[in-house]
Amino acid sequence: MIQRDSMRLFAFVIFLVSILSSCTDDPIVIDDPVIDQPISELIVPAVSEGDIDLTHDWYNLYLDIEKDLEDFRPNPTARALGYIGIAAYEAVVPGMYDLHSISTVLADYTSVGDDPLDKTIWSLRVESSLYWEAVLNHVYRETFTYFLHSMNEAQRFDVEQLYLSHAQRINSQMSTAGYQDALDRANLIASSVIQYAQSDIESEIQVHDVEPEGYTPPSGVGYWQPTQPDFRNACHPYWYRVRKFVTPDTAVSFIPPAVYSEEPDSRFYQEALEVNDVVANLDHEGRWIAEFWSDDIVGITFSPPARQIAIANQLIKVANSDLQEVIEMYMRLGIALNDAAVTCWQGKYEYNLERPIDYIRRVINPDFTTILGDAEGIPSQNPNFPAYPSGHSTFASAGAAIFEEFFSLGVREFTDRCHEDETLFIGTPRTYTNFHIMARENAYSRIPLGVHFRMDCDEGLRLGYIVGDYATRFSLRQEL
Repeated sequence: MIQRDSMRLFAFVIFLVSILSSCTDDPIVIDDPVIDQPISELIVPAVSEGDIDLTHDWYNLYLDIEKDLEDFRPNPTARALGYIGIAAYEAVVPGMYDLHSISTVLADYTSVGDDPLDKTIWSLRVESSLYWEAVLNHVYRETFTYFLHSMNEAQRFDVEQLYLSHAQRINSQMSTAGYQDALDRANLIASSVIQYAQSDIESEIQVHDVEPEGYTPPSGVGYWQPTQPDFRNACHPYWYRVRKFVTPDTAVSFIPPAVYSEEPDSRFYQEALEVNDVVANLDHEGRWIAEFWSDDIVGITFSPPARQIAIANQLIKVANSDLQEVIEMYMRLGIALNDAAVTCWQGKYEYNLERPIDYIRRVINPDFTTILGDAEGIPSQNPNFPAYPSGHSTFASAGAAIFEEFFSLGVREFTDRCHEDETLFIGTPRTYTNFHIMARENAYSRIPLGVHFRMDCDEGLRLGYIVGDYATRFSLRQEL
């Protein structure tokens, strides 16, 4: 603390000298062993010089943990990814020369700590880019511990082990004072972002009340009701009340689903018939697509929002991204996934559309089954929330918007290896020539799986691109 106070006092003296000398055109040279260049040329070690493996390792661990977390999908995980990405970005923004605090974008979030744009302060404090790695490592540890609230002891141990492995590497190459300063900043930022999350009372309540017993879905023909095989209560019927980061309430107006009808020539009937026929005549390619994108079952795969993180983890390696690009990309992706969840769930419980299985069995084919659940030997499963719009589709296009922004120039072809070693279902890698094709395949994979109508997927894709546009369009660039 004494050393930090001395540093701050020294910075203030520099500031006074610069003011008193402003009448001259000559650069101010400070005769000091720490700074031997003009004040105008002070250098803050750049985040971009850091190692992306640290962030890559933390998000890989996120996927490993999230795969097994009960009652954490799909909405709590989208929320967690949003806040984790924000915290990491805000923690290292002083080392990203052309960017400023995200507090200029987020309502009710205030930047904390020293001015991120004060080059004098940060030139004195930051020994090397390892400083930013130390900050990130500690921020990830603190935010994982808070937002992945249902972790068991083994998973918490894994968090600590990853933290210590990077901490030992970084600490061995930094001064004691420099490393402690990094930890202090990390604690400050992590605490401020966690407090920001806690100020959204709705999300704080709902992450712990996934299937509220007090909710009763509307009854009547065509409306969603708890669905076989387990007839679980509705998942997050009030999630539309949760905070969106950048997508205004006025930004989205839903296109209603097709009018309910049991007439064979109606659009509703024809879409149900398509699901029935596609599942009944499923070939290897159709099953491969359906299973490749399913990501529905706890204990087997991570969730649909987290799938976008799994894709991002591959893309940053393919594109050879630097750490600054990686931190900004994950921040915007997390924001997009959070806002996509809130937006999509608003539509789900506004229209309360039943799942294809209930319509098809009642009107077309009493023996219809989905293939969701085949991987764990419990076939004909269905998500426990309404069909319209599709969550997978919304997350897919929101992710595609971010990937297009960050990787379109550097990635001409992408092979998704998320489930390369899977044995319970077809996880053979698939290759795409652009991110929009990949998003569409993800979206329409829900038809051969048997759990969505085409109109669900259409609307989900449309909504995700709206959200993704808001997550990419806001500027954090400094005006130079």
